[in-house]
Amino acid sequence: MLGAQRFAGRGGEGPDEPVPAVFAGLSITVRTAAGLLGLGLQTVTALIDSGELVCEGGGVDRRYLTLSSVLAYRRSLRLNAVGRD
Repeated sequence: MLGAQRFAGRGGEGPDEPVPAVFAGLSITVRTAAGLLGLGLQTVTALIDSGELVCEGGGVDRRYLTLSSVLAYRRSLRLNAVGRD
């Protein structure tokens, strides 16, 4: 699985295309990220702990992720799924 850490702050149609400026600096909760990714809270927490998703601010009980890293991770999942077809 490709890590979003490589693509943190990036997105677009491929990993080399920038995320639209409107997403820069936006943060979302772990619960929101889980919903966007279609994953459980524990899975998203494990992705944060492993460095796959970029977490900013907060502590253990309140974590916020960069929207750019979540979108990039979702894109990497889709690219991997297309590559397997």
